[in-house]
Amino acid sequence: MSEELTNNLFNYATSELSQDAFLCWLLSYAQNKDYNGDDAKLKKCAQSLIKVFLLGQKGIFEKDLIEKDLIVKKIEKQWKYIDVLVTLESDKKIIIEDKTYTTDHDNQLQRYIRDVETQGKKVYGVYYKTGFCCETIEDDMYKGYYFFNLERIKDFFEKYDDIDNAIFNNYRDFIMEYHKERNNFIGLPVSKWTPTMIQGFYDNLVKKIKLKGELTDGHCGYGYVPNKSGGFYGLWLIPKGESKFKTNKEQTMKYIPYIQMQFEAKKDLNGKQQSTMKNGKQQSTMKICLKIEVKEGDDYINLRNEITKGERIFEVNPDNETIKFEKPQRWGSGRTMTLYELDLNNEGEYTEVKQVFEKVFKSFDEIYEKIGKRTSEKSDLKIS
Repeated sequence: MSEELTNNLFNYATSELSQDAFLCWLLSYAQNKDYNGDDAKLKKCAQSLIKVFLLGQKGIFEKDLIEKDLIVKKIEKQWKYIDVLVTLESDKKIIIEDKTYTTDHDNQLQRYIRDVETQGKKVYGVYYKTGFCCETIEDDMYKGYYFFNLERIKDFFEKYDDIDNAIFNNYRDFIMEYHKERNNFIGLPVSKWTPTMIQGFYDNLVKKIKLKGELTDGHCGYGYVPNKSGGFYGLWLIPKGESKFKTNKEQTMKYIPYIQMQFEAKKDLNGKQQSTMKNGKQQSTMKICLKIEVKEGDDYINLRNEITKGERIFEVNPDNETIKFEKPQRWGSGRTMTLYELDLNNEGEYTEVKQVFEKVFKSFDEIYEKIGKRTSEKSDLKIS
């Protein structure tokens, strides 16, 4: 969020557990109890949220809902690792998988539904997501869960501006400000972007640029990558095929060349300084990297040396314009390696950064082919 000091609880309680607690607190007002004043307004809001969750499911329509569908009987946190499990008076159950900056893993969403179904109850899933939205969404559903993203969260809570409750208004104001800040990357130089703004930029980028090509299916993955130097916010464009390379040890290695956009924020989500110093000032920085991931084989250094041939510069030529990638200060030697990188103009704004990435993407086939030819025995690209 912004650097301005505020007294909003949720500017500091930024974890998924904090959001879990808020959702449990709000939904508890949907009990079969009579409330007065603002508590009655909270009950109406909580029941409206349950209704939205249910109507977002496939095959449920408003005419199907009964009064008991909007009354909460039980709320459980972390039942078999489920973030929030809500049981309604009708015995329907709603799983709320709450994500901020992470994504689902290890088939957890499908597993949660199976675990609840073994109890013999009808269960519905809601994927409540405020942060990076890099999942592939089809028909408003994600792996069987209604996808309740930041836009929908904002649209729901902004209607409730007449509730006088500090906890509720803190969360509502946090969501409104968070949504606003995500779009503030437009008009600001990269050096001033925040982690929240890069989320908005990546979301905007993948919607505005046609990412389907001969080697790509148009899907971009993006998210946060922690590391010892402070971590970065990455976007990955990965081809469908693999290249092959036969090493001097007569070992065939399989690897994938891919593009990574890498944003390092001057401050992390908790306000901690983490980026490098530029001209004596802390700045956010961005670059585009050409990388490879070795899928099979272990002679990484030999593969890297064959691809780069000791060259410091790697050139591509989209639209008769030369773009030069340079060798990083230090080459890695692991299963995932950066071969070359392009430092972007950190004083440049959204349009410039978008245009550079678009030109690099136009050269994706050229990049893939050059790297493939350098490791091919017959000097032509091999894609399995």
